[in-house]
Amino acid sequence: MPRYSTVVHRPLAKFFRDRGTHLAAMIAYFALLSFVPLTFLALSLLGFAGRADDLPFVVEHDGGFDLGRDLGQIGERLLGIHRASV
Repeated sequence: MPRYSTVVHRPLAKFFRDRGTHLAAMIAYFALLSFVPLTFLALSLLGFAGRADDLPFVVEHDGGFDLGRDLGQIGERLLGIHRASV
């Protein structure tokens, strides 16, 4: 049976030798940066397809906050989207 220190040390040493933390940070950074253009693309495609009225309630929110009213409107919009999809 291999020693615990060998089983743990070799992969960790290779990970740091290959600059694994740097590569992981690069992947995370570029993944986060890609969400902004993806969001704009999705919103523009929804508008182009004529489904702009199905955008989330948050986009159309007027800034006032009434928990009962807002939750009711969110529920109504979700039901409308669900009914339109079936």
